[in-house]
Amino acid sequence: MPTVVSDIIEGSRLKEENGIVVTIDRVFMVSGLPSGIVADEVLKTALANSSVPRAGDTHPIYSDLFALGRVPKAMGPTIVQVTVTYAVPGGGSFDPPFGSQHMLSGGTSVEQTERALHRLGQFDGAPPGSQILVRYAPPDGGEDIVQNGEITPFEGRSIMTFGAQIPTVAPWLLSQNWVNTVNGGGFFYSSSAQPRTWLITDMNYELAVRKTPNGFPIYEMSMTMRQNLDTWDPFVIFIDPETGRPPENLVEDVGYKHVKWHDERNFGQLFT
Repeated sequence: MPTVVSDIIEGSRLKEENGIVVTIDRVFMVSGLPSGIVADEVLKTALANSSVPRAGDTHPIYSDLFALGRVPKAMGPTIVQVTVTYAVPGGGSFDPPFGSQHMLSGGTSVEQTERALHRLGQFDGAPPGSQILVRYAPPDGGEDIVQNGEITPFEGRSIMTFGAQIPTVAPWLLSQNWVNTVNGGGFFYSSSAQPRTWLITDMNYELAVRKTPNGFPIYEMSMTMRQNLDTWDPFVIFIDPETGRPPENLVEDVGYKHVKWHDERNFGQLFT
């Protein structure tokens, strides 16, 4: 049974550009491989081991980097060293080639939403994120009845469609790994954006140049992002089974909470 030792220090490598890690080499040592088979089969057997990362796997620490290359090297009849290279799809950069410019379109419109919490401090002085409460005083003088109110206000929603020519050999990895992710903070076109307020909803690609001097084909990439100032995290609130409505004085992150559903990414890497 082959054994795998992960993250060997010797041969490991990291490359940083402008303070951002863009390439990492991880080294794995696979030993106990079958003997008496041809060299190619030994190398292929090492790559097929489930403990060796496969193409497209995310780096365990840097979620913006993906396994794009694997190089096996025989160290003996039954021992193979595998170097796995993680990088940003596209060769480590999203810079448009040959001085081409980013293309940007977008706009803002209103949508009706359902709310059970105050978005901003209201006229009654309620703090942001607190429950919207309504109160009823019975005419017979009984105890006031308090309920958590729900409203359906109109709110602004911004949308941006970003286009660029991007050198990459794996545009499908870009679309698969970036769509349905949210921003970790500000980025080029929204420098003051709060985390998790922009969601990538679409990413499309079309071959523009089959081969360039650096060996990469160029794709016309387009990407659509939508903004939600209250984050894209789904909201859940406790419902009293007797009344069918949320009770008052629920504790944040206990009786009601936002669930971090979408993966968070550094959108700045898309615009550098």
